[in-house]
Amino acid sequence: MNRTFKTLKISALLLVLILILGSISSCSGSGNKANDVKETLSTETDNQEDKKQEVKESVSSENITVRTEEAIENITDETTDKNNTETTDKDITGGTETEKDETENSEPKEIVHEDDDVQGLTGALAFVRKLRIGWNLGNTMDANNSAKSGANLDLETAWCGARTTPEMIDTLKSAGFKSIRIPVSWHNHVDKDFNIEKPWLDRVKEIVDYVIERDMYCTINIHHDNSKEYFYPTSEYLEQSKNYVRKIWEQVGETFKDYDDHLIFEALNEPRLVGTSNEWSLSDNEMCHDAVRCINELNQLFVDTVRAQGSNNAERYLLVPAYAAQWNAAISDEFVLPADTADNKILVEVHAYSPYNFALSSPTDSNSTDMFNSLDNGSTAEINNLMLKLKLKFIDKGIGVVIDEFGARDKGGNLEARTDYAGYYVKKAREFGITCFWWDNNVFFGSGERFGIFDRKANTIRYPEIVQALVDNSKSD
Repeated sequence: MNRTFKTLKISALLLVLILILGSISSCSGSGNKANDVKETLSTETDNQEDKKQEVKESVSSENITVRTEEAIENITDETTDKNNTETTDKDITGGTETEKDETENSEPKEIVHEDDDVQGLTGALAFVRKLRIGWNLGNTMDANNSAKSGANLDLETAWCGARTTPEMIDTLKSAGFKSIRIPVSWHNHVDKDFNIEKPWLDRVKEIVDYVIERDMYCTINIHHDNSKEYFYPTSEYLEQSKNYVRKIWEQVGETFKDYDDHLIFEALNEPRLVGTSNEWSLSDNEMCHDAVRCINELNQLFVDTVRAQGSNNAERYLLVPAYAAQWNAAISDEFVLPADTADNKILVEVHAYSPYNFALSSPTDSNSTDMFNSLDNGSTAEINNLMLKLKLKFIDKGIGVVIDEFGARDKGGNLEARTDYAGYYVKKAREFGITCFWWDNNVFFGSGERFGIFDRKANTIRYPEIVQALVDNSKSD
């Protein structure tokens, strides 16, 4: 009886010992597995962070690309499935405070470029930098017809087919644009004494307010009024031209004189000898020299008229063009900046659809090309040259320059080339301290100049790739 008991006791002890050893071995294996899982999760988390970083670098606005939050959720779901782990949502979000902080800190931040501030810059150079990247409300308030006078409010939609709305401006701001240029033709909306019809002026003000109320910069001008009936830059028509320019800016300036510096006045759009062989090019002849002198006088009259109105017009930033707003005319010694009672508030307006054969020439022209390569000097030389010349002539002297019209028309769907062009052009301009405005005429089809990137009827960015290139290379906040 005792021997049997002792045998059972020894057997029980051996069984317990075996169980203990097995438990130790099992715990050791679980520890290794836990380490393996930890290492796997760490590796996959690193991969996930890399993917998040890629998303952060590629997302410039909610309207252009996938929303950041959605992108992160997709990445997280994809990574979780790939890991095939048993980690639950609670495990991810309900961890320690340290783990939560790390998760929050890993979220993509808004793109911030170190040179977005204006440190070291003052006056006009600092102001131009704040404009960052602009867009033209083309073919809208500048539309005109053969009518001589009247409110003609329907002209707003005559060329572009869409009435401007606050929602459009919201879309443009969300896309990353900081400034909007509103070209305005007045001659279809004045009486014989050049008094502007109130409904038309009120409508211009309404659209300006859409922009200003959204903390964006806005430019308005005298646009398609260059004719012998209104203003024409020759000595023969100089007095009539002065009367027209003075009357328009007296009325427009008075309407907006209390607006702050988010509103910019632009004297004239592309003043030139319309209908002559020198309409788009200056020659060394007396007719051209006379035209340049007349433009200088009209610019001076514009400045004097605005400054005399007081209030914020006494210090407002003002844009003035050279002949046809061409950059090579602007750097000519014959072009003279107006004298000004305000300090460093005159900006030079330039239009530069360069290189011409890619950006502006008709696809039917023999020298036209639909190709652009930012790595090829053959594509970029013209851009580099004009930026450098403007820098040497104006920027280096503290004078601000705005290229308030540029772009590349669609040539048979050459989207990749246009996107490459947009990014390179804006980046090069920004390097020299110049801000650019894309010309958008809301044209997407047909044989005309298809510069449209924002579809106004649909309130949609039709070419997000181009817009993203513009915004990214203008160093948006």
